[in-house]
Amino acid sequence: SQLIIVGKPESGSYDIKLTDNMAHIPYTKEIEKIYAISDTFVFPTIYEPFGLVLLEAAVMGLEIYTLTKKVGASELLHNLEGVHLFDDLHSLEIRTNNFLTREMRVSNRKKRKEVFEKYTWEMTGEKFYKLLSSTNLS
Repeated sequence: SQLIIVGKPESGSYDIKLTDNMAHIPYTKEIEKIYAISDTFVFPTIYEPFGLVLLEAAVMGLEIYTLTKKVGASELLHNLEGVHLFDDLHSLEIRTNNFLTREMRVSNRKKRKEVFEKYTWEMTGEKFYKLLSSTNLS
């Protein structure tokens, strides 16, 4: 197995010395390829109002580890199978023996897609338009 770190860290965010079984990809426009070869997605950020990467990883059927406090998207993930939520970084525990079978990932993808279909830009825009239309601001 290999740990792939994706993204540009904030200055001083982490100081990890890469080993042979680790790789760092600063940025990629083809993140879906990384999701496709991954089993697990760890999002250890301590503040993210609404991280779309969590929804992307969820829709790809990945096992997910993230924090609950100050990570907005965690509210959408809390009832999903294969999602592990922690209160803080010190309690985050990655269970490497939880690797998903192909069948489990396909099942996760189907279930999660149904949950997230109501959070598309189109659906959000429609709800916002209805809200604005119902006010007497014009």
